[in-house]
Amino acid sequence: TDTYEGDLPCTLSLILYEKPTVLEGKESFRILLENLGEFQVTGCAGAAVETLPIQDARLSKVWKHDCFRLLLSFDLRESTGRIHISLPVRPHYAEKDSPDSASIPR
Repeated sequence: TDTYEGDLPCTLSLILYEKPTVLEGKESFRILLENLGEFQVTGCAGAAVETLPIQDARLSKVWKHDCFRLLLSFDLRESTGRIHISLPVRPHYAEKDSPDSASIPR
């Protein structure tokens, strides 16, 4: 849980590898991440996506495309905001296949 109390609007900045699709609803935003899941955001005044080009040659070997910044703006003087994130469990991340604490290198 994260909280913000103040007199100024706030902006939550999330850096994502997959390009988000922003769907604006009547009282909320739905942020889709292709094949990964979605965000449901209420109390948000606006949502914007910026492209972050990968210009470092070393990073471009691992990251095959640009990254993206999702900016969620809140004016909490008049309301409260909430973000719900829903991500599916991938088969290779299922609990039965996850390493136990003894096998994690320290």
